[in-house]
Amino acid sequence: MPTAASNAIKTYRMMEYVRRFTAEPAAVQQLVLADPGQFFIVAVEQLYPLFTQAVPPSRATGHSLVYVTSGQARMSIGNDSYTVGPHEMLIARAGQVYSFEPGDVNTGFVCHFHDAILLGQAAPAEATVPFDFLHFWGRPVIELPAQTAQFVGQLLHRLLVEYTTHGLTYPAVVRAYLLALLHELNRAHTTDAPAPLSAAAALTNHFKHLVASSLKTTHRVRDYAEWLNISPNHLSKCVRRVTGKSPARWIEESIVLEAKVLLFQSKWSVGGGGRGRGHRGCFLLQPAVQEAHGPDPAGFSQAAYSVLELAGWVLTRRCVAAAPLPHHLRGRMYLTLLTLHSLVRWVLLLSIFASIFRACRGWLGRRPFTAFDNTLRHTTATVAHGQLMLGYGLYLVSPVIASFHLRDAAHAPTSLFFGVQHVALMTLAITVLTIGSALAKRQTTDQAKFRTMALWFALALVLILVAIPWPFSPLAQRPLLRF
Repeated sequence: MPTAASNAIKTYRMMEYVRRFTAEPAAVQQLVLADPGQFFIVAVEQLYPLFTQAVPPSRATGHSLVYVTSGQARMSIGNDSYTVGPHEMLIARAGQVYSFEPGDVNTGFVCHFHDAILLGQAAPAEATVPFDFLHFWGRPVIELPAQTAQFVGQLLHRLLVEYTTHGLTYPAVVRAYLLALLHELNRAHTTDAPAPLSAAAALTNHFKHLVASSLKTTHRVRDYAEWLNISPNHLSKCVRRVTGKSPARWIEESIVLEAKVLLFQSKWSVGGGGRGRGHRGCFLLQPAVQEAHGPDPAGFSQAAYSVLELAGWVLTRRCVAAAPLPHHLRGRMYLTLLTLHSLVRWVLLLSIFASIFRACRGWLGRRPFTAFDNTLRHTTATVAHGQLMLGYGLYLVSPVIASFHLRDAAHAPTSLFFGVQHVALMTLAITVLTIGSALAKRQTTDQAKFRTMALWFALALVLILVAIPWPFSPLAQRPLLRF
């Protein structure tokens, strides 16, 4: 269960976690004895009914085993959901993000243990647990043969008796039974393992492991490809062939999962945490969460986005290498340009509508082309050019663009929109408007001036309206005003 894992982010300890997500914390305290972060084992039928609300994405520093003897158990591990039945073992490994919902009716055992209980106090600091199925790239479900299932059930029952009788008074006894249990599971895992993995599958498993262990510092596909000594294109082909998702999509989903963990496990206030660290905003998480849950997902309200901003400082680090600007200056520049770009958009739209209205009225009403009409034409073109320059500046410093890879565009439509479609359509629109303004200026008659303005400005307006990420747009969605 979650324990304090970092000095930077304060997370829930075992009993704080229990008090938050169970209806009867006192009943859980009777089941879980001293030092639950090291080891505990309880009967599923005693523990599960105490959880009356869904347990949100959480992370533990130890491994959790769920063994079902009857009924079924459901749990989400990482981005995938699993359901296990009798004679199946579900494994949530240390460091993995997991969640589950109440309502399962079953019997069996839940066993949680830290690596330290296995290695003992005499083990060197760099020692690791020698069981493949406890690694991130192992399968989270082990199907047990009938005889192995009987042995595993007996070992779990013996551990439960020892734990409820003596707690951790005799850690050597607990370690002995636990090692015997893990060796049985390891043998079943080896027997249950499929035929030797293809090169693509092995590479994909290694990539998943690297993402899980390095997400806080590395977010670019090309960096993972370098670690694996392959090209980014080859990595994308292998991962997509095995999982159906691109590496960029895996990284994005892992980032969203990290944000959810912060949202539910952090003890910071939702508004002040990011500012307390000196990081103003999350530039990548909000688009990713919106794509996963909709423009205004019920589970991620405005308060949730504030906490997602808190996690975003990790992601903005990927942009620092692309420019010599300090992180805080780059962040301020992005926010300033984003705000100006959002506000000037409305000034430009107002100018274009006014120009088209004056042009149509003058064209159809055969009015003279006055100095005001000419000033409005020139002002509209000037505002359009200024807005285009703001957009180009935003394009250069935006973390959304820094994370964009064209080869992964089919799996990230929002990134495709801002990386290609938005900038291309807006450039075309301003080009059309500029040509229309120049042509109108060169016409010899008033009617020709109005007609040229009306047609070319109307075409530019259509392109602009299509390229704006309205809240209702099918291409990408953003608020009407962004600050």
